[in-house]
Amino acid sequence: MNATDRALLGEAIMSKQIQILAAMVATALASPVAQVSATPVRILEIVAERGDLEVAFDDGRILKGEDLKGAIVTIAGMKDLKIADVQADPLDKLHEIRLFDLLQQDAGGEWKPICKRSYDGRTSALVMAEPEDATKITIICAAANYAKCARFGYAPWRTAPDGRSMALWHQACLKMLPAEYGGDGVPHTVNGTMIDVFDFIGINSPTPSDDAMDFEAGWTPKGAVCVAHARVPKVSTLAAVAKDYPALPTGPDDCTPTSARAAGALVLNRSMSH
Repeated sequence: MNATDRALLGEAIMSKQIQILAAMVATALASPVAQVSATPVRILEIVAERGDLEVAFDDGRILKGEDLKGAIVTIAGMKDLKIADVQADPLDKLHEIRLFDLLQQDAGGEWKPICKRSYDGRTSALVMAEPEDATKITIICAAANYAKCARFGYAPWRTAPDGRSMALWHQACLKMLPAEYGGDGVPHTVNGTMIDVFDFIGINSPTPSDDAMDFEAGWTPKGAVCVAHARVPKVSTLAAVAKDYPALPTGPDDCTPTSARAAGALVLNRSMSH
């Protein structure tokens, strides 16, 4: 990753996820979804494909991405959601992912973002679909780790150069962000800790100008393959990591990018060495 794309990472916070049903009903106020009409327009199908949203309406129109800007959708069991803006994700090198600014009205009638602010200042959300059914959609706030990993280039619907599913890299990234060394759900970081992410498949490279960071660990969907130094010693020292996970190679002599790669690491990271 380059210096501007590098994230403030480390959240062990679960994202706010909202299941969208295909039988949604949409109404619009001065939006492209429904021109001046007193009759709500029924959504026949909603599909999330490759980070974008496509909506088919019963009047024959199919709108996608930026065309949905201004729409207000009503979801069963939820208040109206307003799609205030839709933008191409500037972090996505393949220009697939769209960032949706979704608003809900508070008790006073003011429209406010449903998502908290992400590390890059956005209150946007991503749309993700179930692998087996593109109509089963989850809205994931950009501040959530699941969305961050997709934005870093590890979108789970893509295919790696070697033919494997990028979902493996995405899962490895989900272990990396909270420094889940043992792959057991136990984080070893704090919010706001900066890391530098890289891999061996040409998506992200180490930031060459940042000599303040040292190699920390290599990651698979099961957790770290080795740990050169602990990300946040006040949370857990390297000695404590070695004690908690005795089978895990620890220390800079036993954990290098080369050895991590040999051990199967898909995603690797650097961090401040304290």
